Amino acid sequence: MKKIDKAIERKMMETGAMGTEAVTVKINLTGEEKEEFLNCEKYDADNYSWEFDGEELIISYTEEVEV
Repeated sequence: MKKIDKAIERKMMETGAMGTEAVTVKINLTGEEKEEFLNCEKYDADNYSWEFDGEELIISYTEEVEV
């Protein structure tokens, strides 16, 4: 979902986050966007953690996952 990816990228640029520094964004999604997000396997990777607060998605991204 481009909306989520752009928000994460913008936050990384604003904060200068690199490597293992996590960035967190909050995005309001429509019902259709929420359904699309839940069906997208991309965000189930170790680099992402997320939860919903109503229609607001709170998603964190870490570029590198420590092993």
